[in-house]
Amino acid sequence: ATFRGTLAHAMLAEVDLAAAATVRRGLLEAAARRHGEDPRRPAVAAIVDDVADFLASAGGRAIAEAAGRGALRREVPFVVRLDDGAPPGAAPGRAGAVYLDGAIDALVTGPDEVRVLDFKYARHHPGAEERYRFQLAAYALAASRAFPGRPVRAVLHYLRPPSREVDVTPAPEALAGLAAGIPALARASARGEGRDAPPAALGRDRARCEAEGCGFVPRCFGARADSGVV
Repeated sequence: ATFRGTLAHAMLAEVDLAAAATVRRGLLEAAARRHGEDPRRPAVAAIVDDVADFLASAGGRAIAEAAGRGALRREVPFVVRLDDGAPPGAAPGRAGAVYLDGAIDALVTGPDEVRVLDFKYARHHPGAEERYRFQLAAYALAASRAFPGRPVRAVLHYLRPPSREVDVTPAPEALAGLAAGIPALARASARGEGRDAPPAALGRDRARCEAEGCGFVPRCFGARADSGVV
């Protein structure tokens, strides 16, 4: 999954979006070669096909249109300082700020709206977007700091056919809560809090974790007798 996602993202980051559809596949294959992959391999060819189909879809055409008018940025890094109001000289472990950093797959800027786009090389299943809401909220928070006063939309693009666009825009109060809560989360993580907590203490159960496709289900809950996992 990591290989497929990384390669699909690389193709979307590098392909000339203004290129005609007739030459697009060749450009995607060239991107695969630059990353050390043989586009004749069935697994790689399938990724090329799926990305080409996405670029030909309504969502892909909208991204290309934004690129054509200079409104698209790809692989946008960010660093956001988040303060928690701790006074100077606060006790160790209660620093006044933390820094949230990452990279946004694509950003479309306009005078009236900013759109954060995130690409997932997967098929959409009902509720699948829930696992990505925190991630997209963090991206939206960064975009809202970079473009104050402009509404920010957050959109997931599922690339595997049938490609689908899912809006996961957080409410303004959710962004405010995220900005206020991240410093405490970061410090707790640095101290290792919750590392050995049982899943139930973190609000998790087996059904939820299995629905999200987590690979640690057998470790946290034990293997099912009929799963073949040991």
